[in-house]
Amino acid sequence: GSVLYFLIVEMSLVNEMYQTSLQQFLGVFDISMARSAKSPITSKRISNIIEYLTFESFKYTARGLYESDKFLLTLLLTLKIDMQGNKVNHQEFSCLIKGGAALDLKTCPPKPSKWITDMTWLNLVELSKLPQFSEILTQIPRN
Repeated sequence: GSVLYFLIVEMSLVNEMYQTSLQQFLGVFDISMARSAKSPITSKRISNIIEYLTFESFKYTARGLYESDKFLLTLLLTLKIDMQGNKVNHQEFSCLIKGGAALDLKTCPPKPSKWITDMTWLNLVELSKLPQFSEILTQIPRN
């Protein structure tokens, strides 16, 4: 629940009109507790509540967003849930969200070709910091 609430609150950084109070969220939470599928198995009941709450929170929030911001909500919700489940780590999240925007081209390795834009190269340099992409900068000139 806290992941959902803080994501919804963070959406106000995208647009000031996207304000949601804790009281509003607790209303959605209470509805989710009441309407989610019941189960005598505690872990299954918790799973049902989380699933219902996630969907209800998404619907509740998305209906008040501009169409252009609904994709952002979907992406951030997915990433935050995956981070909570240890499927995406903070370094991967940061690389996806910020890319190479914080890097200085002068401190990075030189571009192997002129056709690669500066921003693309900075993004690739940042991506190369992830273990699964550590060889990407050496592979580009070879291909």
